[in-house]
Order: sequence, then structure tokens, then C-alpha cells
Amino acid sequence: MTNPFEEILSRLDRIERIMLNHETRQPVTITPDPEKYLTIAQASDLLNLKIGTLYQLVHKGQLPNYKRGKHLSFKENELRQWMQAGRRQTMTEIQTEAINALSKH
Repeated sequence: MTNPFEEILSRLDRIERIMLNHETRQPVTITPDPEKYLTIAQASDLLNLKIGTLYQLVHKGQLPNYKRGKHLSFKENELRQWMQAGRRQTMTEIQTEAINALSKH
């Protein structure tokens, strides 16, 4: 029969090793695949927009997309670029630009 205290110490050592191994692991970074095609549902999740809104943007020609028959798809990198193009400047950035433009003249 094994000593229950030895069993407890053994298990605690094992748990400690698992925890230390977990803490020293490097985080996994996932880089987007520039050639990855997304469905309308995946694009909706990526852009945080409703599917109906995406269809409206596609219909207006405002959102880059690919259509083969009835199948609508989107390239992930193009959607990310589309989002980035809609970035608005902060007041600080606008003021800095104005100061720089005035100082040149």
C-alpha cells in the first residue's frame, strides 16, 4: 500500500511541472493567409457586419468580392485592406498635419 502523502506530493509535483511548462510556452501567432477565400458568413464575422449589410455593400460595388455563379466569396487580405482604408484620423493626427502644412508655407 502506498503512502497517501507520497501520492499527494507526487501529484503536486506533476501539476507543478505541467503549470511551469504551460507558463514557458511561447504564444502562438496566426498570420492571415493572403490568398484565403472567405464565405459571406466568415466575412461577416471578420468585419463584424451583418450579412445583409455585406450584400448591400456588394450590390453597391463598395466591397471587393468574387462571384462564381451563385457563390459569393471574399479574399481575407482584401477585406482587411478595405477596413484599413476606412480609418479615420484622430484629432491629434489632424492637428499635427495642419501644423506641418502651415510650417512649410
